[in-house]
Amino acid sequence: MNQLLSIVLISGLAVFVFQSMGGFTDKARFTEVMQVADGMKKAVTICGQINSGFNNCDDLKMGGAAAGNVSDIQDIDVTDGVITIVFMHDENRLTYVLTPALSDGIVRWTAGGTCSAGLCDATPGDL
Repeated sequence: MNQLLSIVLISGLAVFVFQSMGGFTDKARFTEVMQVADGMKKAVTICGQINSGFNNCDDLKMGGAAAGNVSDIQDIDVTDGVITIVFMHDENRLTYVLTPALSDGIVRWTAGGTCSAGLCDATPGDL
């Protein structure tokens, strides 16, 4: 009887641990998406500061080469400085969108897109 109780308890704990680890895996995979976005943010920031705006900051490929290592990323687009990364998560096609705003030489970024809450809740910050 004690062995049966032990097996039930261990099984219950294992289920709990595996379910909670799924969130860590999701965050780790999205961290890779954010690292690719970070390389693009730097390129757009420099472009925006040099040009006093983002009109000429389309299709920047700097940092995009890193996407080859992230199998979940399907597309990266930069239009008027807005970075859009399309990636797969749990068989869902999601977007991570970073929109720049230039004020007094400082670029501030706003995150958006269809990325689910809890997965994409990191703050992009200023450059």
